[in-house]
Amino acid sequence: NLMIVMLVGGLWHGASWTFVAWGGLHGLYLTANHLWRGWRGVRARTPTSVVANTIATFLAVLVAWVFFRAATFAGAAHLLEAMIGLQRIGFGIDPATASIILLGLSLVYLLPDTPQLFAPVLRDDVLKEAQIERTAHVSLIRLRWAPTAAYAVAIGLLAFTVIVNLSKTSEFIYYQF
Repeated sequence: NLMIVMLVGGLWHGASWTFVAWGGLHGLYLTANHLWRGWRGVRARTPTSVVANTIATFLAVLVAWVFFRAATFAGAAHLLEAMIGLQRIGFGIDPATASIILLGLSLVYLLPDTPQLFAPVLRDDVLKEAQIERTAHVSLIRLRWAPTAAYAVAIGLLAFTVIVNLSKTSEFIYYQF
């Protein structure tokens, strides 16, 4: 079912086989993940496994997105060859663009995700003082993540970058769909 949904999701994004391949790759990745977890079970996360899983996920999704943006399979193959060094393509990324990319990557890894922002956690110090069980009182909750000055600066830089680049245009991806 998961594979079918992802294939249809790829087709929904565009009437091209490259979109179907994009959806199929995501379906394949998700199916492999479910099979792997079923076979191995849930295990404790180690720093090494977190790094390895992050790198593997990034590379897999990176490959899939090539098919999303490529007009043809030949174009996707050419770009994939270039990504692994089989083609000499000069992308000519200037320092300003490289800085924006590095800033964006930094923000992705430094800013909290949705569960960190909205998952309530019972305050242990209050629970100990009141000697209440963790599930006993919902009014003693707080957000797990609290913003700091560093996060405020990062959000400010992101906002500044967005405002500076408002005049740049880019074709809406679904314009011709």
